[in-house]
Amino acid sequence: MVNEKILVTGLCTLHWGRLEFGNIGNYYIVEPLFRLLHKHFPNYEVLTTFQMTEEFSRKEKVQVLPMEIYYNWDLEKDVKMHIMMWKKQNNIVLGTI
Repeated sequence: MVNEKILVTGLCTLHWGRLEFGNIGNYYIVEPLFRLLHKHFPNYEVLTTFQMTEEFSRKEKVQVLPMEIYYNWDLEKDVKMHIMMWKKQNNIVLGTI
């Protein structure tokens, strides 16, 4: 069972297929990056906001997240939610940090 995850995100989060077929310089960096992540972290699930093709994600064992996750979030609400989750995971009583 995979518990650990690695998220690869960044300014290369372009529309579907653009990184593979229109930005070859970055592609030559991204392809070996995913392979090396799997080599050095074999039990980790690799997620990305890079909009790769289904063929690429299947071949490189990468889960492509929808662009909405990258662009559509509510800063105040989401930060508060993650602070509460962190406190709960670390057994911290609310209001102590």
